[in-house]
Amino acid sequence: MVLNKILQYIKVHPQILLIPVVLLVSHFSKEPILLFALTGTWSAGGNLSAIRNGLAGAGTQDAGLVFGGYDTAYSVVTEEYSGTAWSAGGDLASARQLLGGCGTQTAGLSFGGYNAGVMDTTEEYNESTWSSGGALGTAKSKLAGCGTQTAGLSFGGTTGSDSAITEEYNGTSWTSGGALSTARRSLAGCGTQTAGLSFGGVGPLATTEEYSGTAWSSGGSLSTARNGLAGAGTQSAGLSFGGYGGTVSAVTEEYNGTSWTSGGALSTARQDLAGCGTQAAGLSAGGRDASYSAVTEEYTISIIAPTVTTQAVSSIEKETATGNGTITDDGGATATRGMCWDTSATPTTADSHATNGTGEGAYTVAMTGLVAGTKYYVRAYATNSEGTSYGSEVNFTTLAAATGNFFRLF
Repeated sequence: MVLNKILQYIKVHPQILLIPVVLLVSHFSKEPILLFALTGTWSAGGNLSAIRNGLAGAGTQDAGLVFGGYDTAYSVVTEEYSGTAWSAGGDLASARQLLGGCGTQTAGLSFGGYNAGVMDTTEEYNESTWSSGGALGTAKSKLAGCGTQTAGLSFGGTTGSDSAITEEYNGTSWTSGGALSTARRSLAGCGTQTAGLSFGGVGPLATTEEYSGTAWSSGGSLSTARNGLAGAGTQSAGLSFGGYGGTVSAVTEEYNGTSWTSGGALSTARQDLAGCGTQAAGLSAGGRDASYSAVTEEYTISIIAPTVTTQAVSSIEKETATGNGTITDDGGATATRGMCWDTSATPTTADSHATNGTGEGAYTVAMTGLVAGTKYYVRAYATNSEGTSYGSEVNFTTLAAATGNFFRLF
């Protein structure tokens, strides 16, 4: 069943044949398990109205925000993305390039940057206009950021020399946070103020660090060292794309909280581009190669039905038992864990069933209301937005009801 779903996916997405996919047949379940998750692809979006590099981004794939940058002059231009096209937003009060950004399309935050010198300027966006916010404690350009307008995080950059400074924004002012372990400029970031992710930087560097809300610690290194790259997503599901690593790069990598793996390459290699969105729905805009760019691309990880296996039933009693299953791949979306059972073979969710949480990994489900001395057929199942998948079938028999003669003693 799982193999059929993979073949169906390949039929719809033939480009996946360019990416190594390995299958393992489990010695115990005899079911194919996808060892490497199907990766995402970039597709063309609506071009920016104003060609720029060194701009910053915020928001989501279908509600993006980009601002600042440089073409023939330092830019104040702000544009809003609808999921198909860019339209003009309110101009920044201060023209800047190589600035940081975070937040949403309706509540954006811009900070730092360069215009004839490094800047400490912070501005807040309300969907139509920018207004002044509290200045950075340290003026910097080529910095990165993540979080929201009222809980922002800025880190790295250059003051004239590479910086490890981290600052936290509370909607009014910036305060010092824990310093990066490696001072860097032209890095990228994603995540939140209490769970941030920084990666790359001039060198080029492959360095990745994770922020806990107080301190940075080492994460898994990028596979391809780069500076001038962009990022999107969260600390446990990050996305890095573009940049420069000896040549202008189209490389995309996906982070799982531990390590980076290859994603689908940008169609147009670019550095000093903007990014926003999530790992499964990213947005890249602008940047430069041989010339400044208006290119916009959208990243999508296609969702497929999850993969689940069934293990032997345990804790068998007369009227209860414990079902055991494992979701080995959630298919790219949150998957609900479940178990279904019946006295007839091939049970489905139309029969007796129960759930226990979501996510990949092993799980148990309490099966209740059983009849003593009865044979039951059981299958683990997993459901995500693409559909429901079932594991192999196992069976068991409940304990028999107590029998015998009882005598009353006189």
